[in-house]
Amino acid sequence: FADHSSRPAVVSQNRTWTYSQLDERVRSVAGRLQSLGTVKGDRVVLCMDHKETFLIAHLAALYAGAVPLPLNPRFKREELRFFATDSSASLAITNLEATNHLESLRSDLPALRHILIDVGIFGAPPDSYRPPDIAAEDPCLILYSSGTTGWPKGVVHAHGNVASSLLALQKCWNFTPDDVVLNVLPLFHIHGLCFASLLTLLTGGCLILDDFEPQRTMQRVADCTVFMAVPT
Repeated sequence: FADHSSRPAVVSQNRTWTYSQLDERVRSVAGRLQSLGTVKGDRVVLCMDHKETFLIAHLAALYAGAVPLPLNPRFKREELRFFATDSSASLAITNLEATNHLESLRSDLPALRHILIDVGIFGAPPDSYRPPDIAAEDPCLILYSSGTTGWPKGVVHAHGNVASSLLALQKCWNFTPDDVVLNVLPLFHIHGLCFASLLTLLTGGCLILDDFEPQRTMQRVADCTVFMAVPT
């Protein structure tokens, strides 16, 4: 982020974050997670609707050395039970509905130490953050398979393989810091999270986070160089 500190990094609703502002906020949230006992390798459930908060929470988990586990905010109680149990998640950052589901499952989730409502993640001062020692082979993301032929299975991605994929895409797609990327995809999917959001930030471009709404989306596309959406 330091190479592009004054450039716009994320635009969400009517707010623009520069790279330095985003870095400061992410360090603050990472410090908050560390103050709750989050350490390198801990699995962190992310289940929320608000994309700006989701992205900040995801980056903060990475900054803390944890392993984010993005989940669909429409998942119901028993689905959340399965993913939290199977992953042995120690912390969850969720919307109100998912928070209520997980709180009702507390006795069945002994590994889950803390549940934070998404708006409650902002708290610790930036100087409380302690950078962890991260290696390329360390895990950085768990995404679950669709479960069409059985129970979903957690697919673990490492820092090295995600970085390699993104750098290859950056070269293939000719991304530059001058690109403005409109991302209307969900962030609990690898396309919206990694190939749209993280690739843009890795490149130094400007990421516009929004939900798909035909008229607004068409208006915003006119000012962008890249549009990330489903093929149809």
